Amino acid sequence: MFKNLKNIEMPCFASYLIMISGLLNSGFCSLAQNRIVSSAPVSVEEIAGKYYFIFFIVLLPVIFKSDKLLNRFLKFVIVFFVFYTILFMAGDFASEAVKNNYGARFSLSSGFWIFSGGVIFFYVSLISREKKIYQRLVFQIISFLPFFVFSYYGFFSDFAVAIEFALNSKRFFAELKNHFYISYGSVFMACCLGVPLGIYLFRSGKNEKRVFYILNIVQTIPGIAFFTIMMAPLAFLSTSFLFLQKAGISGVGTAPAVIVLFLYSLLPVVRNTVEGLKVIDGSVIESGRGMGMKSSEIFFKIELPLSLPVILNGIRVALVHCVGSTAVAALIGAGGLGVFIFQGIGQGADDLILLGTFPLIIMAVISDRLMEFLTQISKPGVFGR
Repeated sequence: MFKNLKNIEMPCFASYLIMISGLLNSGFCSLAQNRIVSSAPVSVEEIAGKYYFIFFIVLLPVIFKSDKLLNRFLKFVIVFFVFYTILFMAGDFASEAVKNNYGARFSLSSGFWIFSGGVIFFYVSLISREKKIYQRLVFQIISFLPFFVFSYYGFFSDFAVAIEFALNSKRFFAELKNHFYISYGSVFMACCLGVPLGIYLFRSGKNEKRVFYILNIVQTIPGIAFFTIMMAPLAFLSTSFLFLQKAGISGVGTAPAVIVLFLYSLLPVVRNTVEGLKVIDGSVIESGRGMGMKSSEIFFKIELPLSLPVILNGIRVALVHCVGSTAVAALIGAGGLGVFIFQGIGQGADDLILLGTFPLIIMAVISDRLMEFLTQISKPGVFGR
C-alpha cells in the first residue's frame, strides 16, 4: 500500500483533495425564490442524485504519476468530463427549479468555487509541463470549448448569471466593446511610445535610470487614486481649450482611463525592449557589420528578430494588467465590464458581479494565451526561421 504512495503526484493529489472538499460542501449551489430574499444551499447530492460519490472514484486516477502525453491527456479528459457533467446536471436542476417560478434565482455557490479552484490548480499543474505550442493548444480547447458549446445551446440559460445577462444583454455587449477598446487601445499607445523609447535608451545609454525611476514611481500609485488624480487636470484642460472638449476629453470618462492605463503599460514595454536588446550577443552584431550590413539592416534583420520574444512578453504583461485594471475605470464613468461589478456590489447582487467578472477573466486568459502564442512563434528556429 505504502509503495503506491511513490506513484502519487502531489500537485494532482492536492487538486483532487480540493475538488473533493468542494463536492462535499453542502452549499455547492444556492436557490432563492427571487433576487431579494436569502438563498438556500443546494448540495451535489441534490443535483446529481445519491450516486454522486461516483465522481470521487472517477477522479481518483488523476492523482497517479504519468509522464506519457497520452496519460496526461486522459487525465485532462477525466477532470473536465466530471466538471462539465456536474455543470450540466446543475443546469438541468436549475431548469426544474425555475420552471414554475420565473423570479427564482439558481446560483453557483461556495462549494462549486472550491471545486473549480481544484480544477484550475490541476489545469495549471499539468499544462505548465507542455512545452510544445500545439499540445498546450489541444489542452486549452478541451478546457474551454465545451463551456462555449453548452452556453451557445442554452444549457446554462436558467442560471441566475445567465438571467442577468438576458436582462442586460444590449448594455453588456456595449460595455464589453468599450472594455476592449480601452484596454487594448491603451497598450497599443504604450507600444507606439514604449518600444521606440526603449530602443533610444539602449542606443544612447543615457537617462535609462531616470526614465525607469519615473516609470517605477508611476507603478506604485494605486489605480483608484491615479484615476482620481487625472480628473482635475483633464477637467481644467477641457474647459480651457474647446477643441479638447469637442474631442470628448474631460475629467471623467474614457480620457483619464486611457491615460492612466497607458502610463501603467509603459514600464513593462520599455523595460522589456531594453532588456531584449541587451541580451543579444555582441559577436552577432559584429558578424553583421563584418558582412557589410548597415545600421538599419542590423536592427531589422538581427536586433529586432532576436529581441522580439522579450518585447512581446512585456506587451503580454501590460495587456493582461490593463484588461484587469480597466474594470476600476468604471468608477470614473469610463464604462467597461466594471460597470456590472460595481453595480452588483451596490445592489448586493452576486450574479451581476459575476456577469462582469466572467468575461473579464475570459478576456484576460485569451489575451495572455494569444500573446504567449505570438511570443513562442517569434522565437528564432520556430517554423524554420
